[in-house]
Amino acid sequence: RLGGEHGTAIVPGKSEESSLGKRVRATENSERMLPAGDRLSAEEIELLQRWIEFGSVGSADEAT
Repeated sequence: RLGGEHGTAIVPGKSEESSLGKRVRATENSERMLPAGDRLSAEEIELLQRWIEFGSVGSADEAT
């Protein structure tokens, strides 16, 4: 949850403010999480965002 050069990684309950959420949604390779690989699917991004919105506690499966 601590931030680095890209800001706070996870802000529980606020996926739009979390750098992790921003980086997986980014379209620019230089900003995107997993810049050298495939992007996460829309479903994976949605699941991650819901997990953050629900406080980022437990597994992502619990956010479904």
